[in-house]
Amino acid sequence: MYRNHYETGDGQYLSNYYMWLLRAGKADADGNPIADPRIRYYFYRKVDDSDGQDPTTYSCHFSVLPTSPDGRPAHFDLVDERLPYCTAFPDGYIGRDHGNGTGTPPDGPIRTSFGLYPGGGQFDDNSFRDTRQAGTTGGKGEGIYPILLSSFVDFLRAEAALTIGTNDDARVLLESGIRKSMAKVRGFERLVESTLSVIH
Repeated sequence: MYRNHYETGDGQYLSNYYMWLLRAGKADADGNPIADPRIRYYFYRKVDDSDGQDPTTYSCHFSVLPTSPDGRPAHFDLVDERLPYCTAFPDGYIGRDHGNGTGTPPDGPIRTSFGLYPGGGQFDDNSFRDTRQAGTTGGKGEGIYPILLSSFVDFLRAEAALTIGTNDDARVLLESGIRKSMAKVRGFERLVESTLSVIH
């Protein structure tokens, strides 16, 4: 992940849907989006405006597909009426939508990169810089490839309690898994303590 985004290449596209789930998939009682507290660890934004990019740099909004009048595939409504097309959220989350077969524009300088966790990249502190710095920034690739974490086990056990009736307490395990996940992600701050600026 680090080599792909922090050395010289443009990096692979990250999923707009996944970024949207973490940035705006949940809302409060007034309809305001609630961002997952881990999002600035997971992703690093290179720009603060997803929608106002030059079409020669980011051509998704101007591509011939989809053909719906508002430029958004009709099937997106089946997932969520709020689900955007082309970008994950207007404040800089730019990835790629599944099924978008248009060519790759020169969007490396604006495309969202992997963040501090789990790839050992940069924490998103609103600095909005290009991550392609020959591997000299962020956690310098000291990341992990999480296969089975203790938080995952808690979530699996919670689901088993609900679906097959084990003796575990699903609510307790859910909270335990969430707390373990938060702690794991925050633990990566040690890689960038000298430059970390936590945004509240």
